Amino acid sequence: HTCIDILSDLNLEAHRMVVLPYLLVVAKLRGVDVPEECMDFEAMVKAASEASNLTSRGHSIFAQLELMVIIKDWKGAAVLLVEADNLRVTMPAAFVAVRFTALDALISLKV
Repeated sequence: HTCIDILSDLNLEAHRMVVLPYLLVVAKLRGVDVPEECMDFEAMVKAASEASNLTSRGHSIFAQLELMVIIKDWKGAAVLLVEADNLRVTMPAAFVAVRFTALDALISLKV
């Protein structure tokens, strides 16, 4: 959590909103209990949407999709995939779009 505090202190909120979802994924995979008020995927997506930050919203949804695939929550991932719409448009890097396409295909095949 120290890196998140430093990003806030340095007024790098946009970077913080990109890093935070992946830290939450790591915490969940390691079995670390994270208080709901500290980090929650839905809250991250909502905050990014309210700030009109489509890139942060995309990273939050993408991290959540990756977690669902890892833990094999195919139905939850399919629902989130439909709600997420097309993340390829909002994600600036080509490799992220390729990863999203692979996740999209995998989820679609498994459901």
